[in-house]
Amino acid sequence: MALVVTIIIMLILAGVALNAVLGDNGLINQAKKAAEKYQAAQQEEENTLLDIENGMEEFEIKEQRNKLKIGDYVVYEPEGQKVYSKDNLGVDKTGYENGDINQEELQYQVLRIHNGEIDLIGKPTQSMVTLKGITGYTYGVDVLNDICAKLYSRESANIIARSVKVEDIENWLTEKGKSVRDSTVTYTTKYGESKTYNGISSLGYPTLYKYEVGSGIDTDIAKSNGLGLSDSIYKLNDDELASLSENEGKSSADEKITVTQTYYGLPINNENIKEETVKVLLSPELSYYVASRFALCYDEAGHYGYWGIRFCEKSLYHYSLISSYGMYTDGYPNACSSRLRPIVTLSANAKLSIQEGTEENPHTIISY
Repeated sequence: MALVVTIIIMLILAGVALNAVLGDNGLINQAKKAAEKYQAAQQEEENTLLDIENGMEEFEIKEQRNKLKIGDYVVYEPEGQKVYSKDNLGVDKTGYENGDINQEELQYQVLRIHNGEIDLIGKPTQSMVTLKGITGYTYGVDVLNDICAKLYSRESANIIARSVKVEDIENWLTEKGKSVRDSTVTYTTKYGESKTYNGISSLGYPTLYKYEVGSGIDTDIAKSNGLGLSDSIYKLNDDELASLSENEGKSSADEKITVTQTYYGLPINNENIKEETVKVLLSPELSYYVASRFALCYDEAGHYGYWGIRFCEKSLYHYSLISSYGMYTDGYPNACSSRLRPIVTLSANAKLSIQEGTEENPHTIISY
């Protein structure tokens, strides 16, 4: 009998012991919960340290941006191809037989800092590209951007180079500069005004123009949507793109054509452009393409129309690639030659080593 009682007591004690170890509040579960709490605390601590580290990095980058000035020199090293083949610069794309364009070692300056991103602009290249006639007008903007992209990009950092465009200059217009632009009258038409031509024997125009903002084919009303001055033609749909290569890129209206004056001349000086940017845009005093199209009305009597591409030297000027008397685009295909100025944009996370920012002691990029 005593043995039975002893066994029962031992079983009870064993159950109690097992429950203490294996039960919901047992040692094993308690140990598991303690381990989980420790891991959570450890993760929280790591997150806190990471937040502090990120905060310090953001602060460091912000401090770097505060030390940068427009016009500062920065060492930028492209990873693009070394040669842009003349096969992509033939008559079918530029209207002229160009040669190969080589990548050049350019100096870069800060052009703009916006939301932490940094636009760097390269000095004008020594190489020149020739654009001619309707073909140059139609494909010119894309050709200039593509050359810059192929030669001066850094794709490992998602940096795609492009050509400077008119908007890059207009970002820095002073109030006086805006007033000069908006009040400019070239020949007889004011910037931004539209003129409708009719009652003449021919109403020819470059086919691309009918897809651009400001055009009006057989209407007095200028388009309010469409391609902007610096937009790629590859925003067009397939049918529209195909039409650009038909009839040598020329079209004619049946009754009338409306042209909006998008050309204006603007001296690059401290009155028209914010002072810190003037030297960057004029540095050095060499002409270079501005990858933006324009249209220009001559007068109501002569019915001249001009379409072309912009360039910059001491002023923002224009190259007329098509001078068409009687709006007849078979008339006078012009050619122009100028240099390139690539622009690259560093991300808001790019880290720099801040130096003097001079030509002799430029800032360097630690990470892109």
